[in-house]
Amino acid sequence: MISFYKSQFLLLIVSWLAIVLFIIFGGVMLSGAFKFFMVFFTWIPGILAIYYMKKEKMALPVLKSSGKILFVIYLAISTVVLAFLFSMPFCLIRSVASMKALFPFFQYSYGAESGFSSILLASQILLMLVMSLAYYVFASMGHELMFRGYAWEKLKFLGFWKASWLIGLIFSVWFVPMFLIGVEYPGTHLKSVVIQILICVLVSPIMVYLRVVSKGLLVPVLYIGIVKSLSNLFPFLFQSADYFYINLQGFAAIFSLLLINLILFLKTRKTPFLEYEL
Repeated sequence: MISFYKSQFLLLIVSWLAIVLFIIFGGVMLSGAFKFFMVFFTWIPGILAIYYMKKEKMALPVLKSSGKILFVIYLAISTVVLAFLFSMPFCLIRSVASMKALFPFFQYSYGAESGFSSILLASQILLMLVMSLAYYVFASMGHELMFRGYAWEKLKFLGFWKASWLIGLIFSVWFVPMFLIGVEYPGTHLKSVVIQILICVLVSPIMVYLRVVSKGLLVPVLYIGIVKSLSNLFPFLFQSADYFYINLQGFAAIFSLLLINLILFLKTRKTPFLEYEL
């Protein structure tokens, strides 16, 4: 376990230092450079995980899915739908005309009521989802090599729930600097740290469950990729929204994940699926 503690300490030092250097050298949030930096940041744990796994001769079937692809798509969409339903009391749903207004060139070229304009709107959203899915899957693979890969192998002796919560807590501490500079919210909000720590801890059992039943990392990575991609639709669907309450970065996400965790608890309580819990 000493090597595990060393890996996590080194992870925090290198990751936090990278953010400080990015800011010192004039890095700007939401810029093109920041997108590249985010990918680099998420692959810091991945590179460290690969190093320690090779050092300890650990094998990890990264791309194995065990036939759980359709299941993870269903689970990811269900998570987003739940977040949408829990978001509805906190904001207004946009009309189609309001959605089109977010893309002014559709109106200028084809008219707000044009059927072709609606097709372009749908194709634009679909393209955005595909591109964001590719981005999130690649970025998520970096941190999942560490957290649901190396860390899970080191901590699974604690049991499913304890190990999952601890991994989620470590993940949130690693990502705290990003929360502080406002990655998930406009501006910088200290209260976002509390919300995001809760979300990280609550999503961790779901990720670990997918990691165990699929016997690889591809399925949990797809879960994060699909959920994060679909969450990009929320600004188009809702208006006058407070993002501390809606979307998958606010209280709606906490309620959704709590419900899924409850279902998972009832399932694993009756039929433990870890060999040492049988």
